Amino acid sequence: VFAVRTGEDAVKSIHDNNRIDLILTEISLGSGNDGIETVERILKTGDIPVMFLTGNTSPEYVEKASKFKHCGYVIKSNGEAVVTASIQMAFRLNDANVSINNKKQEIEAANEEMQAAMEELEAINQELIDTQRNLIDSEKKYRRLYESIRDAVVMVGMDGMIIDSNPAYQEMTGYTGDELKKFSYRDLSPEKWIEQEINVLKDQLLGR
Repeated sequence: VFAVRTGEDAVKSIHDNNRIDLILTEISLGSGNDGIETVERILKTGDIPVMFLTGNTSPEYVEKASKFKHCGYVIKSNGEAVVTASIQMAFRLNDANVSINNKKQEIEAANEEMQAAMEELEAINQELIDTQRNLIDSEKKYRRLYESIRDAVVMVGMDGMIIDSNPAYQEMTGYTGDELKKFSYRDLSPEKWIEQEINVLKDQLLGR
């Protein structure tokens, strides 16, 4: 137990000793800081259970002490049992306050992590949007180039089916782009065209 006579000495004792478990203080400490002011200074450095012990029951003193929601308050004239119970209550109040503060810090940390995750997600989403926009622009450029080429160009899948064709190829075969997608490249090989042309000529010669 460390006993001191002034608020300044109390603050110094707390500063020099980190093993203090409970502060039991008078409210009126004579000249200098009173018990209220002393406790305010001490609690800025950490959470320590506090109990005010006083013989003064004036409303002014009670109101000043009640500003600390997690501190005990006991009148000197009460017996030892009341003082002991008040000390235990001060410990419980302090534990509850520490638990609340810890939960608050956990919630704040979780909110910060969530905010960071949301910002990262927004950045990724924006990157995807930019990539998609670039792909669309590239596709438009490719499509303009593809359709302006004078040479016949056709795209064929692994199964031999026609996937896409440019206007020059469509004009050469006489089919539209959608119609060509129903054919395999084998159906429209040069040999097939020659055979078709020969059949047309035969029909013309025979007057069919």
